[in-house]
Amino acid sequence: MLAMEKRKIHRLKCYNIDPDPILSLSYSKLKTTVAALRNNRIELWNIAAVPFLQGSVFFDSSLKLRAISWCGERLISADLQGFVREFDVNSLSEKASYPVSSGACHCIAITPDNTLLAAGTEAGFINIFKVGDGSFQFEKLLQCRSRTVSLCWNKNGEFLAAGMQDKINIWKMENDSILHTLKVPRRLKAVPVVVWCLAFTEDDDVAAGDSSGRLNIWNIRSGTCVQSFNDHHADILALSLSEDKQGIYTTGVDTKIQHYRRVYFKKKDKVEWIRSGIFKFHSHDVNAIVVCEDDKIFTGGLDANLIASKLYPVIFQRYLPLPENKCVSVCEGARCVVLRYQKHLELWRLPSSSSSATADLFSSSPTKLIEVHSIDGEMILSAGASSDAKMLVYSTNTSIRLLKVDLTGDHPKVSPFQLNGIELKKAHHITFSRDGKTLVIADSNNLIQVFCMRNLSSSYSIELGRSKDFSNDRITFVSVSYDGKYIAATGTRGQIAVWMEGKLMKKPPVYQYPVTALVFNSCPEKPLLYVAYSDFFFIEYRVDGFGYTDFTKNARMDLVFQHLAQDNLPVLNITFDDKEENIFTLQKLSAICAINKQRLSYQSNDNKRERQASEEGSPNKKRAKLDTPLEMDNQNEIIHTPNQRKMKKHLRGPDYLFEKARDFILTKKQKDLTKNQSKVRGLNVFRKYENVLYFGSFGNEEFLSVEVSSASTLSKLPPVLKTKLFARG
Repeated sequence: MLAMEKRKIHRLKCYNIDPDPILSLSYSKLKTTVAALRNNRIELWNIAAVPFLQGSVFFDSSLKLRAISWCGERLISADLQGFVREFDVNSLSEKASYPVSSGACHCIAITPDNTLLAAGTEAGFINIFKVGDGSFQFEKLLQCRSRTVSLCWNKNGEFLAAGMQDKINIWKMENDSILHTLKVPRRLKAVPVVVWCLAFTEDDDVAAGDSSGRLNIWNIRSGTCVQSFNDHHADILALSLSEDKQGIYTTGVDTKIQHYRRVYFKKKDKVEWIRSGIFKFHSHDVNAIVVCEDDKIFTGGLDANLIASKLYPVIFQRYLPLPENKCVSVCEGARCVVLRYQKHLELWRLPSSSSSATADLFSSSPTKLIEVHSIDGEMILSAGASSDAKMLVYSTNTSIRLLKVDLTGDHPKVSPFQLNGIELKKAHHITFSRDGKTLVIADSNNLIQVFCMRNLSSSYSIELGRSKDFSNDRITFVSVSYDGKYIAATGTRGQIAVWMEGKLMKKPPVYQYPVTALVFNSCPEKPLLYVAYSDFFFIEYRVDGFGYTDFTKNARMDLVFQHLAQDNLPVLNITFDDKEENIFTLQKLSAICAINKQRLSYQSNDNKRERQASEEGSPNKKRAKLDTPLEMDNQNEIIHTPNQRKMKKHLRGPDYLFEKARDFILTKKQKDLTKNQSKVRGLNVFRKYENVLYFGSFGNEEFLSVEVSSASTLSKLPPVLKTKLFARG
């Protein structure tokens, strides 16, 4: 067993999250990013491999954004103040705003070739903008005489469909005239029907979802409804087409995802849409749905969860509305923890641990010492604290605040202080070195400032904007070594740069996937840089020797990949054991993976025979169990190993549902594989943790785990839609 099991692990569960619903989703194929709109921010989820939160654009909640859409690599939104806004995803800020006529803007739509933008307003006017290189130019105005709540273009921008109350207008853009006004039937005469969502199919038919729960397929050439489906019990709030345009996915208030397929009937000599399946992952209203490459589906709604799923076979992963990484700062010297929320900070003091080496809880309850609120309720972008808890730094969109904390006495005191030579107005990354002598601040404009905390002055600055690797990019992670001598930074494309006292050193090779964790080890004599990527690959890199270590080159990393791939959650942090330099841990939201570099190897006879065969140069006829990483892209592929052929007929059923979030990657066939796997020396995976925000060293032979309870988040949600279930009381 690893030495990790002999350490005291303290679990802190005082972090509370208010569920912030997802209002809109949009997918960019160029950036392999899904943008999720919430009440006060736009989250950018990178889905190149394992989905993870790569950044957030914060804005004032008074803006009331209601829809977002990608225009190439540009992110556009519509709000109730009557503006179309463009956000810069590199600087994570608003770039420009363009007013629309006639009141609030409810919806936007962009042509597939990214040349025109349509915005629907409260008074029933559609504003058409021409997309330029750096701006949007107003071109013309279309009048619908009713509030426009949904818009969509056909594939070549020839037609524009506008959804409103009781009707759909089809505009022919060649002469700016209404081709058809499609009357949507009501279920009840006294209850109007609102068309919430629209989409053009491959045949230029219009698929419309409305407030009566009905999906109608309209032929715009004849102006008639060719098909109608009444499968939802309440409003259809969102619909999306599959990547090949052969499927329609609808969802809404009843939380169901209904799939329809396009089928050609030879006898009838025509194409029709048929029901294909019903799936349910959310507990509350689903406001948005997007379909990405390989038919990966992302949905979000009132329960604040972003859910990634694939329907055949049915696998899904739930992502809770957790804050970005570095929302926890540990002050080991003072036994304190700083928790960062959206608009305030909390400083908690942790009591001394009990004498039992196997204790998993504190001997007494933690104490909240200080609660610091931002000025005027601004959003806090980042925060950090020194190891002795005497200095606290946080940043908002407009300023950086520096506070001195005095914990002596019964009443802690907080007072502001200043740093000489500070140039940044806001910072997305704030990091203290572990010895507390160095402070590193970085903004989204690729400027890094390093401060010496002894004389409270700037030591040097680093401008990444001049580097080719960071041009048109932003810093996503910053790490500083134990003594502050080395600094490392990475961008959205996986590029890494390392500096020694401000001098750029040789860069590590660029990997094909972005970085999810970037950490220096805790030994100043032997500086090593640990990097984890979004496909579960990670490296150990020598900073002074410029190269991969022997552990990265020779260790059985495929074994680690298989354990990490048991859920579709990325590695968020890497921490180290102060007593054993060969032990480190990989932190995920659902598990902690402890690795001993010296002992990582197989213990199976199959592997011994394989190694002997490779040394002798003879072909190996029998492969070791789990010697090949599990397939993640195609879940229908079967890895033929002993004790698995019997399962082949059980893997093709379409109704296999995974209830646990971690089962998005670990399918049934892979579960049986892991039961028969050989024991791995030097590798332990602990899965008793839930929604781990932070896991790291906390003093001598102690570790700290900060977690969020899913039950506490669900208890804050409103009641769900009441539905009658068959054969249930």
